[in-house]
Amino acid sequence: MGRREVLEGVIARAADELALLDQFPDNAEFEDGQVIVFSRTFGNRSDTIYYYTAVKSGGLWYTTGKERAAWSWERLVGFHLSKCADEGQEIWVATEWETL
Repeated sequence: MGRREVLEGVIARAADELALLDQFPDNAEFEDGQVIVFSRTFGNRSDTIYYYTAVKSGGLWYTTGKERAAWSWERLVGFHLSKCADEGQEIWVATEWETL
């Protein structure tokens, strides 16, 4: 593969990523403390739905689940939220809290 093909691949992946990010609000629209709940299926286990939460703190997103780590908004969208949309799963943003 020549240099031109490599660069064309980079450009195509970047265009795909930009299109993906355009489907979701900008990270700046969410304040620290904001909570997102989403569901995912994985691989051949499409009959099993897993639910996750992500909480924004210090500009990063912290998730429940196996990969508990700080995620940038772009990485959260790319790894989880975009796949939710592709799988027809729902994404919820907590806008109201009830005291227990």
